[in-house]
Amino acid sequence: MRYKQWCEIAPRTEQQRRAYKLKIVKQNVVGTSMVILPFLGFLCFTLFPMLLSLALAFSHLQSALISEATFDAGLKNFIYVIKDEYTWKAMRTTLVYSLTTFLNVAIAVFLASVMNRHIYGKKFYFVLFFLPQVCSSVAVAMMWRWVFAENGVINAFRLVGDKQAIDFFTDANYYMLAIFVMSVWKNGTNIVILLSAFSAINKSLQEAARLDGADEMHVFWNVTFPQLTPTIFYLITMNLIASLQEQALFQLINTSATGPNFWGLTLTYQMYRLMNVNLQYGLSCAMSWFIGIFILIVTKINFALSKKWVSYD
Repeated sequence: MRYKQWCEIAPRTEQQRRAYKLKIVKQNVVGTSMVILPFLGFLCFTLFPMLLSLALAFSHLQSALISEATFDAGLKNFIYVIKDEYTWKAMRTTLVYSLTTFLNVAIAVFLASVMNRHIYGKKFYFVLFFLPQVCSSVAVAMMWRWVFAENGVINAFRLVGDKQAIDFFTDANYYMLAIFVMSVWKNGTNIVILLSAFSAINKSLQEAARLDGADEMHVFWNVTFPQLTPTIFYLITMNLIASLQEQALFQLINTSATGPNFWGLTLTYQMYRLMNVNLQYGLSCAMSWFIGIFILIVTKINFALSKKWVSYD
């Protein structure tokens, strides 16, 4: 209600008018601050660092002091990043690792569909699948080192059959296999989100399909799955972006800086190496924009392909 309208409804004392004015001022201040503060946060912590890194990508800088930067590199940093053999080795690892996205989501759909049924010990399985998400990354890395090491659990079973032991973290032929297993193991968040999607499915459509004589397989693929596709698409998108930015998993289990035959070198770790190992801050900023543009292209392709299979009806 406006101030003039409020005063015209009934006579107001001067004290009431001042109190009402103060109330309006407080509401305006709170409303304005709720808009301005997030905007200032965006400017300070998102837009400014992005613009600064873009500017430094065109500079020669071999120190943490930005004042020492000379902005005369032009496109040399970007050309170097594109031509550098380590960039493409990192690209190879990142793209192969990104394939775990589809494996993770497929396994999550299967497990969520099983848990969505009335099974004994449902809460136990829910906790069991989500437990890896709350475990310490360092503790998890130590556990997997124990499992995949040359004298680890898997090789203990192999040696029973007089087979030669395999060190998964130094053998390039088995390194990515170990990475795939570790990635799939930590799949609890996807399962939880899919269980929520299953609970929102229109059950009447499923019952109608069953009354028409459809078996459970046809009900799932023709009725249930189309209703899950928006959630599945969301999970694929978020997991794909996360996989293209992955670094921690590789560095926690690497026995060398870049893994066997550079299979432990990801795009984000290559950016880190340029900055903290080679002290090439300009090149590192150029690499960050290269990664950002690459992720944007992959995400755009993913959205374009989604039009062929995602149903929002």
